[in-house]
Parts: sequence; structure tokens; C-alpha cells
Amino acid sequence: MKVGAAIPYFDKRAVEQVRASLPKDISQWRLERLPLILNLWRFGDLREHLSRESRATLGRRYEQIKKVGERAKHLRQASIALDQSGWDWIAQEMVELSPNLGDGKGQAAAA
Repeated sequence: MKVGAAIPYFDKRAVEQVRASLPKDISQWRLERLPLILNLWRFGDLREHLSRESRATLGRRYEQIKKVGERAKHLRQASIALDQSGWDWIAQEMVELSPNLGDGKGQAAAA
């Protein structure tokens, strides 16, 4: 596949590389239409396909989300045991640690 200024296109070499990667028992009818299909694909879904994140990136993100989910589960379990004084203490900590919440600007910043 060659990359031009705008849209990549599939030359004969690229089509042959794709063809070589296909199962050996694929129908001749499909093989004959492969160049047409690939070159129509470049005008539609190819650009979106090429802009997607890699599987490795998605895998790392999924692992991070799983970790956050586990931590959230532990936090939920711990919060169940809190009494009102515990919740008041957490609220005070959040105000002190969060910028713009304890200075009267928090409401304006959120709006």
C-alpha cells in the first residue's frame, strides 16, 4: 500500500500481499474482486480503521480500568463502615485537597 498526500491506495503489489495472506480455499470470485474492494475501502472505512488505537493500547487501558474498578470496589466496601463523623472527615479532606473548592470559587468554576 502506498501512502500519498491524501488517501492510501492499493497497487498490484499490495493486493498480492493481501491475497497471499488469505485462506487457500477462498473463492475465485472473491479473489477477482479483491482489488475493487480494497480500493473502494480506501474511500470509506480505511481512514477510520487506520486511525484506531492499537490492540496493545486498548489492552493497557482495559487493564487500568480493571484496576480502578477493583479499587472502587474496595473503597465502596470501606465506605459502608463509615459513620457520619467519617463522612464529615472525608468531606473536609476533599475540600482541603481540591483546588478552588475551599476558596468560594468552586461553585463558579463548576458552573
